[in-house]
Amino acid sequence: MWPSATVDSVMKQQEINLDFSRRQVMTIVNVTPDSFFAGSRTPDWLDVERRVREAVEAGASVIDVGGYSSRPGADEVSPEEEWRRVDLGVGAVRSLSPDLPVSIDTFRSSVAARAIHKYGKVIINDISAGELDPLIVDVAAEHDVPYVAMHMKGDPRTMQSMTDYRDIVAEVVDYFRERTAQLRERGVRRIVVDPGFGFAKTLEQNYELLRGLHRLAELGYPVLLRPSYVIGGQNMKIVHDDAEVTTYMQRILAQGIDNPVLVDKYMMGTELEVDVISDGTDVLIPGIMEHIERAGVHSGDSIAVYPPYNLNDMMTDKIVDSSRKLALALGTKGLVNIQYLIWENELYVIEVNPRASRTVPYISKVTGVPMVDVASRVMLGAPLAGLGYGTGLHPAVLRGQGAGVLV
Repeated sequence: MWPSATVDSVMKQQEINLDFSRRQVMTIVNVTPDSFFAGSRTPDWLDVERRVREAVEAGASVIDVGGYSSRPGADEVSPEEEWRRVDLGVGAVRSLSPDLPVSIDTFRSSVAARAIHKYGKVIINDISAGELDPLIVDVAAEHDVPYVAMHMKGDPRTMQSMTDYRDIVAEVVDYFRERTAQLRERGVRRIVVDPGFGFAKTLEQNYELLRGLHRLAELGYPVLLRPSYVIGGQNMKIVHDDAEVTTYMQRILAQGIDNPVLVDKYMMGTELEVDVISDGTDVLIPGIMEHIERAGVHSGDSIAVYPPYNLNDMMTDKIVDSSRKLALALGTKGLVNIQYLIWENELYVIEVNPRASRTVPYISKVTGVPMVDVASRVMLGAPLAGLGYGTGLHPAVLRGQGAGVLV
């Protein structure tokens, strides 16, 4: 358990100071053993503390704590057990970052009320918009806290069998037009709407709803967007024969998830990561990192070394040339992270992400290239050639030179 002295000494938050007219970033902390994404599961207080520290350091605007998995097929959780988990999570947030706004992911009025009584103002994040427990609306109104109302049919156990829509965008917009009016009548002033991607919606319907999101925003309320199926190699499995394929598919289908299954050829090669800064004309490559584990371990969970120890000059040149072509073809100005695989002396592209990666602070420190600063200047219109760090592969990493780092 979280140390009781720590929790008892935490001050109650008097107000939620979030500007909903601006984009805010919510970090999910699932104090559960069975949520959608394995990487978000934090069933004990050490995991919760680690997750909260990561979120705070990454600059999260609000932390959403959940103690009840809404994954299709998840086990039922009693109100008392849900509260135990939520108490653990919110206690960690209040202890580590007392001023950070907290959201409680619950549809139960009793859990929301206990959280407010113990910790002060919190955001109530209700996947049912008050349909599963109408009293939760009264809790939000009584304490004048922000209330997130999500669109969902049925409940987590039945929702994926309730995906019949004539026009999903129109139906979701109409639902919120009526539901927000009802919430206001019951005294809820601060309403946020959540279209509920993945909740009683097929993959195709999710995309259709995403394309029509502007129509939901026209209602005039802040919109909360959360992914229903996320990164991290969730449910990824390397199989070697038909029997293993059958076992894997039985497990996936038993979860009731209506997602396509992607089948890729598995190559036991060497994975590498390249961080690129592009100004649309030139590129700067401060670093190339090599993964230690076998291919297939998610980059966020892997160990990488710098400089790479298995690259010859010919392959290094090919990586630099490929990285330049990819970054310029995307037209990105700023940071680009590229993941490669070398298999039987051939270079394969795994994925290209036009964003910063976890390796940026390490590469910046070791090479002396302030990547975020350089990328920010580039995004504001400065050419790379005039920033003093050159273009192409940075000299500090040419042919394996420079200090080493393990991340």
